[in-house]
This record gives sequence, C-alpha cells and structure tokens, in this order.
Amino acid sequence: MKAIGLWGPSEVGKSQTLNLLIDLLQVATTSCEMPEPQPKGVDRHEVFTYKGFIVGVATAGDNKIIVDRNCVFFNEHNCDFVFSATRTKGESVDSFKNFVTKRNAKLNWVKRERNYSTPDDYALLQAQ
Repeated sequence: MKAIGLWGPSEVGKSQTLNLLIDLLQVATTSCEMPEPQPKGVDRHEVFTYKGFIVGVATAGDNKIIVDRNCVFFNEHNCDFVFSATRTKGESVDSFKNFVTKRNAKLNWVKRERNYSTPDDYALLQAQ
C-alpha cells in the first residue's frame, strides 16, 4: 500500500482538493461528466478501481476519531493507494502514520498551504 497524507491547518482546502480527486477518479472510472464542485463542508469516503489498483480517498481529517474512521474504511476495502486529510500535527497525524506503519507501507506527505475557494481556483486545480 502507498499512502498520501494531505496535511495543513484548517481552511486551506484539503477537503476541497480531495473532493476534486474523487471527482476526477469518478470521471476516469465511469466516463461520466465532471461533476460540479462539492459544497464547502462536504466530506466523503470513496473507493475506486483505477488501472487495476484499489484507490481510497477520505476527505475529512480534523481529529483522531475521523482519521481512525478513514483508516477503517481503507482497511475494509483493501486499498492499494490511500489519500487522507490530516491536520498539521497531533493525533490526526499520529493516527494516519500508525495506520501506514502497521502495514509496512510508504507514506508521502503533501502540505496544503493555500485555499482554492473560487471557481477559477477550482479550474486551476483541475488543470494540474
């Protein structure tokens, strides 16, 4: 398993970025049209089979309880790749690290520093 932790303080767009990833995976795996951006505060757990890999994405990550739920979800779906939001430090980060370590998996951290909150910003994220 490979894990990506999207970390940073509140209100910098971690959930929005992961919601976009979900939308892009949905388009890639179903050939549907690109959905409208999720409203602020919408958190999701989704799993996809993409190019033969099971990919799990969890958009919430504010505290240990939420990250623990994300990890249970990833485990239940036997994900090859997992993406989860966490805070900058503390129990949510520790929880995700412990989950990954117990599976002898590779963990990459991606820092989220800027909030992409306008439609133009969302379009920029889509293009990346």
